[in-house]
Formats: sequence, structure tokens, C-alpha cells
Amino acid sequence: MNEQIHSSRCKKKLIAILIIVILTYISVTTISIVTFSGNDETKIADAAIVLGASVYNNDPSPVFRERINHAVNLYNEGYVKAIIMTGGIGEGNIRSESDIAREYAEMQGVPSESIYREEESTVTAENLENAKRLG
Repeated sequence: MNEQIHSSRCKKKLIAILIIVILTYISVTTISIVTFSGNDETKIADAAIVLGASVYNNDPSPVFRERINHAVNLYNEGYVKAIIMTGGIGEGNIRSESDIAREYAEMQGVPSESIYREEESTVTAENLENAKRLG
């Protein structure tokens, strides 16, 4: 009987320790996110690179649209002088992601001479590698 009581106490202690570890991890992660989110690390740069993402019926996906919007805001606020749109022609599309992004940015008021396109990439690593060649 004593062994069962001892075993039960050990299990309860282990569960309590596990709960404390999980709560500590969640707390530290939350504090890190809150602390980091308050930092504005915006700097002046020559260009913003917009990584390609899905397009649907010649429209940027919601994720892609927000990437473009962010770059347009940086351009409009004077943080960048140019925007580099990346992304080739995805499966089932007839236009490149970068061309659709260019069109979307131009509709937001960015002049075409401030937009550069990289149209060969199909994955993120290629987006970045090919964008370097534009400089």
C-alpha cells in the first residue's frame, strides 16, 4: 500500500513539474514576442524585396498582397527607392508572380521605373538568389 501511495505522489510531482515547465515556456515565449513586437527596426535601404507567393486568377493571394502592401508602404514613406518583385510562372498560371505584383504595386501608385522584376524563380531560395543579380 505504501508503494502505491509513493508512486501516486511521484506521478503527481512529475505532472506538477511538467505543468510548471510548460507554463514557464509559454510565459517566456509570450514576453519575447511582446518585447520584440515593440521594436521598430525600419531602416533606409536601396530596395525592398518582395518574395513571390501564390496568385489566383491573376490576383495576388492574401499573403502575397500583404507582402506587396508592406513594400509599397516602405516606398511611400521613403524608406526604399525601389521594389524588387520576385516569382516566376507558377503551375496553372500564364503570368509570373512578379508581373502580377508589379501591376498591383502600380495600382497603389508606385511608378513602374521604381519596380524591378525577377521572373525565373519557383522557390524562395531562388527568389533571393536571382534578386541579387538585379543589383
